Amino acid sequence: MSVPQPYATPSEKPLPRQRILPRAYLLPALFLLAHIPLALLMRQSSYVTLAHYFLTLTIGLLVVVQRHGTERVMYVAAYITGSEVLWRMAKLGLFWEIGKYTVVLLLLLSIYRSGKARIPLLPTLYFALLLPATAPVFLEEGLLNARSPLSFNLSGPLSLAVSVWFFSRLSVSREEFDRLLLYLISAILSICMFAIFGISEAEHIKFGSESNFQASGGFGPNQVSAALGLGSVVALLMALNEKAPKAWRAMMLGLALLFLVQSMLTFSRTGLYNGLGSLVGAVFFLIRDPRKRMEFVFTLLVGSLLIIFLAWPLLNDFTGGSLEKRFSETHLTQRSEIAEAEMELFSQNLVWGCGIGRATSLRSVHPGAASHTEYSRMLAEHGVFGLASIALLFLMGMLAVWKAPPPSGRAYAAAFVSFALLYLIHAAMRTAIPGFVFGLAFLSVKETDSSRN
Repeated sequence: MSVPQPYATPSEKPLPRQRILPRAYLLPALFLLAHIPLALLMRQSSYVTLAHYFLTLTIGLLVVVQRHGTERVMYVAAYITGSEVLWRMAKLGLFWEIGKYTVVLLLLLSIYRSGKARIPLLPTLYFALLLPATAPVFLEEGLLNARSPLSFNLSGPLSLAVSVWFFSRLSVSREEFDRLLLYLISAILSICMFAIFGISEAEHIKFGSESNFQASGGFGPNQVSAALGLGSVVALLMALNEKAPKAWRAMMLGLALLFLVQSMLTFSRTGLYNGLGSLVGAVFFLIRDPRKRMEFVFTLLVGSLLIIFLAWPLLNDFTGGSLEKRFSETHLTQRSEIAEAEMELFSQNLVWGCGIGRATSLRSVHPGAASHTEYSRMLAEHGVFGLASIALLFLMGMLAVWKAPPPSGRAYAAAFVSFALLYLIHAAMRTAIPGFVFGLAFLSVKETDSSRN
């Protein structure tokens, strides 16, 4: 008796075995997951953190000197932007603004190497308007003492201006855009795991009515929460790529939820609010695309149900009910008081302002505390020049959204502009995130192959 053959004809072949992730996505997935043990190693040794920074810097400099390294430079810059808070959490030990200055260095070198270094008007004017306020600092503090406040307060605007300059020259494919986002959230995954490992190692965590340093990896909850909020937005944008495999998109949605959950555990509300505000900016354009409308609504619905019926009850129980109390509060602690005092300084120094960095000592409340709100700081310290600079910032944001290709390009641009402008309300320009993300809004993303610079 003959054994039945599985195929009717010899020409028929078995179907190829389906992979959970296609080969093209395996290396990116491994690179992403490698940042989980990296966070653990950084918790164990500051030498690992130091090696991580210098390895990243070296790779960035090597990429700059390549003939066609422009796109690769943006990958390294995105990675550094995501890593800055991680380095601070892990006590890098180098000067505080090193993340912002490293991004600026690499982007400027890339612009110079490209041979297309025509200086754009709006970002240059935005930054130039802030320079007159350096005069009172030099006169009152002297050259040596002026270095610290100038570096702290001007490094953020400088990174924003340079990022806009760099990205406004680029046009990339959707694949290159997703790769950039991957480098950004890989570092943010390490931030998330650094905080999670801190929670697991703690003998007891007390959750109250204020931001929680223990659940933030021992570092500032405001900055950690904001970085995680950015990670949730970026991961969600990647999950909406219909060309990506379902497993990859599911993993991105899972990361978005993980980042959001850990952001809430820091008890800093900024990550959640920034993320929601950024999504509102994107929704207006995404719902106009028939291909993405239902997919976007379905993704948000699934994510919302998981948060409301699974994550929120578990987290609230874990914190003894403190989470619900924290997010039901509406007061802004000392931030609103500082902002009001800075507005008083603005009324007293309308034209020239009181000088960069001097508001901390001259305002009537919380002297010595750094400003949380970039807008009120710019008004107090830069006067009408600060007001003009703020107006240019919003003008650039509107132009970025208007010039982006509809509808997806405008959705990305609106999300990035919204996130950056909201970030400035609660964390000023303490990190490279707002400047770099604002610059991303000027990146032209095509669904076809990119045109290299």
